[in-house]
Amino acid sequence: MTKRFSIRNKLIIIFGLLILVACLTLGILAVRTARKAVTEKVEAHLIDKAIDTATIIDGRVNVFFQFLEGIARMPILRDNSLSYQEKTAYLTKEATFNDRIKELDITDKNGNFYYEGGSVQVSDREWFQKALSGGKIVTEPYIERATGTLVMTFAVPVFDSAHTVVGVLSADVNGLQLSEDISDIVVGKTGSVYIVGTSGTTIADPDPDTVTSMWNSTKAAESDTRLKPVAEIEQKVLNSKQAIFGTYYYKGVVKISAGKSMNNGWAVIAFAPYEEFMGTVAALRASLFGIGVVIVLVALVISFFVAQAMVKPIGVTVEALRNIAQGDGDLTVRLPVTGNDEITDLSNYFNQTIAKIGSSIKAVDASANTMQSIGDELSSDMTETVSAINEITANIDGTVEEITRTIEQLNGSIETQAASVTQSSASIEEMVANIASITQSLEKSDNMVRLLSTATSEGKTTLVTSNTVTQKIADESGGLIEASSVIQNIASQTNLLAMNAAI
Repeated sequence: MTKRFSIRNKLIIIFGLLILVACLTLGILAVRTARKAVTEKVEAHLIDKAIDTATIIDGRVNVFFQFLEGIARMPILRDNSLSYQEKTAYLTKEATFNDRIKELDITDKNGNFYYEGGSVQVSDREWFQKALSGGKIVTEPYIERATGTLVMTFAVPVFDSAHTVVGVLSADVNGLQLSEDISDIVVGKTGSVYIVGTSGTTIADPDPDTVTSMWNSTKAAESDTRLKPVAEIEQKVLNSKQAIFGTYYYKGVVKISAGKSMNNGWAVIAFAPYEEFMGTVAALRASLFGIGVVIVLVALVISFFVAQAMVKPIGVTVEALRNIAQGDGDLTVRLPVTGNDEITDLSNYFNQTIAKIGSSIKAVDASANTMQSIGDELSSDMTETVSAINEITANIDGTVEEITRTIEQLNGSIETQAASVTQSSASIEEMVANIASITQSLEKSDNMVRLLSTATSEGKTTLVTSNTVTQKIADESGGLIEASSVIQNIASQTNLLAMNAAI
């Protein structure tokens, strides 16, 4: 027997699955939309953070350059009558007005760097060559030869009244100054901002060790492929005038970053773990999951009652049909007709069908009674007909036996008289005539017997023609009686002939 699976359970499962799929679809779309919106917002936030930081750092660098250029325009530095020791003393005094400056010095056009303790040759320094050519420059952090400390050098040219470069003014600042400038910038919860130089070396970072170790992600990526995404993003920022946004995977954490190049070719990178910005999305996902579970449960409960209400009329119909098929067959049962839907139509048509079946069965019952009466009558008629046929058959059998005995006796008599018949031609001719008449009668009797046998067989097999056959038999029986009379006459004549012959 096939295992039964209720329509109610099917409806509950179907409704539950549909609602579950709808909730999942809406949840996924909502989470994706929220994630996209948050990502776009974070992208804009990081880009703005990078741009703002780059602008601030550029502004501070420019301010510091303006400060140095103001000092470089001082007459004392362009006065050839003063010694460099006097100029150095003046610069030392000026450095006290700016707490960023560790050392403020002047270098002549030949590369002689003058400081309070003496002078050194710096013509090979990049900052000197750049400033001597009339430009201004700020170096990336480096280890200063004389003191072994990490410094950054700002250098501007010193012009005379004819705007000819006569020397270079340089200022050394703490190599971690930029790191201090960006240390209070926080992105997200744990994210931060760092600055890379033109070669990819980190020149400013909240972690001082990164700067002092002169960390270079591009070089590090050559031995550690996990750093390759970081190096690629930094190079993109360094080589682009536009802000760059990207994501990368590093040490098991997905990070998002945005970068903006500075006026001097450096790049500011703002980054943070991706999930820190996805907290709202995670909360939304959890909320949607909880709401979805509640909705599915409520929907299942509602589906249960709805399915119960929908299946109940079908159950009543099933019980009614089961009672008709396996029970006492009550055709007076009717389903309640309520509502205005397909179930209502089902109940209505069911009631009409049962009513028609009841009417048909009543008509069949009435017809069955009539047929029973007719059958009983036919049975009685058949019994009478069989009795009549049996009686007729018995009479026919007796008649045939009597005729047979008579013929046998006649045959003996004919043989006995044969000798006497030959003695008298007249008697023989008369006797031949009589015998011919007897032969004709016998042939007629034989035909009558055959017809009687055929009619008897047909009477046994065909009840419909029994009366007709019986009538024919009655008619032929008259012929048999006549034949019997003829035979008796012949017998009497034969006896007479025999008597005459004997005489």
